[in-house]
Amino acid sequence: DFASARSDDEKAAVLMRFNRRANPRENAYLARIILKDMHIGMTEETVLKFYHPDAYELYLATDSLKEVLDDKALLNPRKRIDVNVELFRPFRPMLAQRHVFTHGENVMGEEPFYIEDKLDGERLLLHKKGRTVRTWSRRGIEKPMYNELFKRVIRFIDADEVILDGELLSFDDETGKFLSFGTNVGTAKVQKANPKSKQHLKLMVFDVLLVNGRKLKNMPLSTRKQILNRVVINNPM
Repeated sequence: DFASARSDDEKAAVLMRFNRRANPRENAYLARIILKDMHIGMTEETVLKFYHPDAYELYLATDSLKEVLDDKALLNPRKRIDVNVELFRPFRPMLAQRHVFTHGENVMGEEPFYIEDKLDGERLLLHKKGRTVRTWSRRGIEKPMYNELFKRVIRFIDADEVILDGELLSFDDETGKFLSFGTNVGTAKVQKANPKSKQHLKLMVFDVLLVNGRKLKNMPLSTRKQILNRVVINNPM
């Protein structure tokens, strides 16, 4: 029930039912799970990779533990599966790892690598098919408040189907600067009430994962960047 809940209210109702049926020890474990205070010396990545080498990657691609455990292809750990993203299905994007800037060459080795600006906003995945736009956070939570706003920039996307990965920030046209972290919801409300507002949302797109049914996840980043430059016209987002 919790995995299929689409809103925070639905999830709260599921947790309340569990709370009423569970004994004190079970409720204590639930609280520790929610607070990520288990201290058992392993993460979900360790557990899922022990179950199957591709289980953790599938979990990231589906954001559903139930779907991972229901997948019969994972019953044989010796048989590898091809994991990819799907349009209008939430998934968890790749996140950056913390490293000392001066150690970049040691981490990446002798190969060329990209350096992206650190943007203090909200990670957002934009899925588009035709005139339908849906957006999700990095944790797989849908953001319907942003869907209608981004329909206004559809004309700048040269693809019928696309999944874009970027950082959502609030921007002030008068100062030419981004607003402080945590202002996106307020800016979305202002922009919805007044589409010509000087303060508006801006999606800084840095990756593309699907174009017209073509899945790009396993392509080199350099190739995806080239495709992104063709798909997003003049990058007004």
